[in-house]
Amino acid sequence: MEYELNHADQTKENGELLIYKQNYSVVAGRHPAGGKYPDGSIRPVDTKFEVNTIQGTHTTEDKLPTGKIRYEGLAFAGGDDRNGKLDYTIDFGRKTGEGSITGLKGVNKVMLENHRLHARPDGTVGVDGGRAVSSGLTGGSYDLTLYGPQADELAGSAYFSNGGNSKQIGFGGSQKK
Repeated sequence: MEYELNHADQTKENGELLIYKQNYSVVAGRHPAGGKYPDGSIRPVDTKFEVNTIQGTHTTEDKLPTGKIRYEGLAFAGGDDRNGKLDYTIDFGRKTGEGSITGLKGVNKVMLENHRLHARPDGTVGVDGGRAVSSGLTGGSYDLTLYGPQADELAGSAYFSNGGNSKQIGFGGSQKK
């Protein structure tokens, strides 16, 4: 879906919105393509994909299921890179989770390393600051949140600082039944 964003300085940015909607959550990001300035000139803008919002019906700690649950879904990292696959498993007994993202262009398999699941002060449940690892990318971390009546879904993002050439990946998945 195309967008046009009017900034306070009268600059207009255009590009593509990427939205991954599940039953209880949505991940939305934008991939800028260009910018038009008040003098009418068209100049390049930062064209890096960015996850702008992750929202939905949160799972509360008292509604967490038991046992191990596997989540499968999609991952995307820009307008021309939206066919990634997410595979993530949460062990609700140990309150930990880990997984991977595959199939993104120019990105080797992303490992979302084992990290603690916890309840946050705002009542949401998820992972904050988990380590994301992929050969060729550096400084990786990930966050995710659980959504739905019984942790039916998860949604989040991974970020790589990559020595100033940052990369962000949005993802979401639902319980594999």
